[in-house]
Amino acid sequence: LLEAMPPRGRSVAVARYVFGYSWAETAASLGTTVNAAQKALSVGVRSAFGECMQQLRRLGYRRISDIEKHLMNNKKTRLRKLVD
Repeated sequence: LLEAMPPRGRSVAVARYVFGYSWAETAASLGTTVNAAQKALSVGVRSAFGECMQQLRRLGYRRISDIEKHLMNNKKTRLRKLVD
């Protein structure tokens, strides 16, 4: 999934989930604000999700739309969990 993320979102994900940095440490190490780091992660996760869905469709999974609808209905909850 990291490969599907834009560089800034990938950097935030690695800092947070690999190195275990706090939001403040992540923002400081990237020279940005906490809000900007959170936004970069959110955009990165959405981008990776979209890329995964496209690849599944290319592989012939047509019923993915049902899964996608379910996930998109709950995206605020999922993103909030990733950001917290």
